Amino acid sequence: MRRFPRVKSLDSTLTAAKKGCLFVSDTCRDLKSDIFSTRLMGKKTVCMRGNQAAELFYNTEYFERKKVAPNLVKSTLFGHGGVQGLDGAEHRHRKQMFMSLMGREDILKLAELTVDKWSKYAEKWEKEDEIVLFNEAEKLIFEAACEWSGIDLKPDEINTRAKDMASLIDRVGSVGLRNLKGRTARLKTEKWVEEIVKKIRSEEVHEEESKVLQRFAWYEDLEGNLMDSKTVAVEIINIIRPTVAIARYVTFAALALHRYPESRKKIAESEEYLTNFVQEVRRYFPFFPFVMARVKKDFEWKDYHFKKGLNVLLD
Repeated sequence: MRRFPRVKSLDSTLTAAKKGCLFVSDTCRDLKSDIFSTRLMGKKTVCMRGNQAAELFYNTEYFERKKVAPNLVKSTLFGHGGVQGLDGAEHRHRKQMFMSLMGREDILKLAELTVDKWSKYAEKWEKEDEIVLFNEAEKLIFEAACEWSGIDLKPDEINTRAKDMASLIDRVGSVGLRNLKGRTARLKTEKWVEEIVKKIRSEEVHEEESKVLQRFAWYEDLEGNLMDSKTVAVEIINIIRPTVAIARYVTFAALALHRYPESRKKIAESEEYLTNFVQEVRRYFPFFPFVMARVKKDFEWKDYHFKKGLNVLLD
């Protein structure tokens, strides 16, 4: 039985916080291994990277995610009761609700709405001396995602609602005042969406059945019961929030075009080059460092022994 390569420090929490996305890859390089063990927040944790590690990590026979994410993350990014904390049949059933929105027709509709917002925002930008692209991208993508979901935004609430949604991403895993602001934004956003869900169910508001609001509001669990309105709100946010997060890739893409201006002509001339460019931006500018799970039962992989209850990070 092989022993996991180990880092020398007693606990790597501060190092992980400082290095972020580079923590696992840098440590793997230093140890000349794609797997190693350390302690994070005092708990023994195995960190892995690579295609085979990813295949293993997403095997639900060996890993579970329920109650794995720290409260600092749940209270800002994920919310409590969402799909990220489920396992087994319950997870697969809830995930199917999300996957039903990933069809070509739904995605094209979201893309069309986003392109329309870009055009309208661009007209406004022409009258400005300067803009902050990241902030503007978050706001316009938020508008598009809300319209796609069936949420009717009032003009005077767009800025505030967009900032609150963005705070769920920006303040994830933070501590102190930053975390408090993230939690406050989470509570405000959940309450806002929950009220909309209640109106849908009371038929005060009518939306097309194809809209995200309708699908989620009337979603039934494995026992045929409706989810409580708060959980529905959490899941609707789990659709809008990661869509808004794409503003980071928009900004990274703009930076890449600024650094490599010769790419602009190639993008305009080749769909294949555009796809490759986007994928390279995603690879080169990651903004979420790793995902976490917990070992569900003892098992062996590549002569390493994974013990039940062990925390595992995937780069």
